[in-house]
Amino acid sequence: MEVNKDYKQTKIGKLPNDWECVKLGDFCEFTQGVQIPQSEQIRSQRDGYIRYLYIRDFFTDDFQWFVKNVYHSKIINVQDIMMVNTGNTAGSVYSGKHGVLSNNAFKITFDDKLVNRDYLFVLLRSHIVQRTIQSIFNAAGQPHVGHNNIARVYVPIPPKTEQTAIATALSDSDALIQSLEELIAKKRLIKQGAIQELLKPKEGWVEKKLGECLQRNPEYGLNAPSVEYSDSLPLYLRITDISNDGNFIKDNMVSVNHPNYIHYFLEEGDLVFARTGASVGKTYLYKKNDGNLVFAGFLIRVKPNTKIMDPIYLKYFTHTKTYWDWVKANSMRSGQPGINGFEYSLLPIPLPPNRSDQNEIIEILNDMDTEITELETKLSKYKQLKHGMMQNLLTGKIRLV
Repeated sequence: MEVNKDYKQTKIGKLPNDWECVKLGDFCEFTQGVQIPQSEQIRSQRDGYIRYLYIRDFFTDDFQWFVKNVYHSKIINVQDIMMVNTGNTAGSVYSGKHGVLSNNAFKITFDDKLVNRDYLFVLLRSHIVQRTIQSIFNAAGQPHVGHNNIARVYVPIPPKTEQTAIATALSDSDALIQSLEELIAKKRLIKQGAIQELLKPKEGWVEKKLGECLQRNPEYGLNAPSVEYSDSLPLYLRITDISNDGNFIKDNMVSVNHPNYIHYFLEEGDLVFARTGASVGKTYLYKKNDGNLVFAGFLIRVKPNTKIMDPIYLKYFTHTKTYWDWVKANSMRSGQPGINGFEYSLLPIPLPPNRSDQNEIIEILNDMDTEITELETKLSKYKQLKHGMMQNLLTGKIRLV
């Protein structure tokens, strides 16, 4: 392969001539955490005891377990680098917290003459390393990554001054993304509070059963298996395709191929309820820009009578505590929880005395949704930009020094 004279070909592709391509095991050591019997763990800190760090403790300050402070070789600190080596989050990299590391992760120590800490932290979290870790998972058939496998991963090592510049640039990008994520989370909480307040029954409001507000009785979805997504077939909406906030999840789209699917297309104003399992009560209000959707058998469709109730008002009502208290009370059955179409038709809904009052509530909440959507779009763009930055900076296509 022809390579520009300023670059060289390496095991991970083209890199600048003054960069090195090195295996992690050549400059890193991996120290496995320790498994401490449950009988030796306590829930409150005492003299001579230290925090015991499970996976969840890397991203929370709500520590649950403490153990005797005798495992000196397994103690980690704030600037140490941890990697989870088992479970669904295997390969995830975190900064340490003072305590004894459990055996579901290992500490990574390194030769600081070759690499600085901040660059290594960014590198281990980058797609360059994470992509290789995922291939290890695929080969092993289970979410586990061992020291020996990680040690064989090749990584790019620029001069230390450039390492610092790269780490700073990517850390600044991370800080911007984190601040935006925190803002979105705050806006969602504000919206959720507004929903509870605006849809709380007030003087002059009336209560109607959902069945009284529909064009026709609730309808069950199509009982048919999903097939691989195809442009020539309609999308298939299943319970698992609905997010907790009522949006269509497009990460794993599938289609349906059944002679009767034409009778199950969602239309504008249709809202579906999940009727069984752990997701019972989840709802989705059809959006035209989500495409042609056929709703599946574990969903129930309702068509609100817009002279009585706006479908968007119903959507927001299904995000209230009142609604979820009703779901909890009405879904408790022996075995798997569920609510059928008739039971959903009995759902009590508080309504303002006229449609204009509904419209005012909808307008306020729609404005909040629009703001959140705009912030989420911005966040997605920032993440894409960071990914591009990382690709260019960690391969030397863009040089900062």
